[in-house]
Amino acid sequence: MMISMLGMGSDRPGPHATLVLGRLQFCLSWGLTGRVATKEDDELLLKYQKIGIPLGGPLVSLLLVIAMLVMYLWVPMQPLFENLVFASGVFNLVNLCVTLTPVVYSAGPYAGRPSDGYRVLAAMGKRPSEP
Repeated sequence: MMISMLGMGSDRPGPHATLVLGRLQFCLSWGLTGRVATKEDDELLLKYQKIGIPLGGPLVSLLLVIAMLVMYLWVPMQPLFENLVFASGVFNLVNLCVTLTPVVYSAGPYAGRPSDGYRVLAAMGKRPSEP
């Protein structure tokens, strides 16, 4: 059985999930970081699943960039909202580029963890699986 965990806030959630929906466990606490992880109990993930899981975040960033670009170019808005939409699009574009760059983070809340791009390349066999 595979369990998926979605966490927000502290990197060390409490011993029990805040909310459980089937095999999805939500571990919520206050904070600025988040993570999604899978735990395998005698079940291996298929190759496309190992590639698809880390691509979820960058895919959402890409969809937000496209949505912000469409809104910025074709939806008439007041200048304040126009600037806010543009800034949001730029932020998500930067986020997309940073998470798809194949590196192992050296500092901050993600220190020692691989980026999504590194995890995709590892699943494809182009990088060592564990940094």
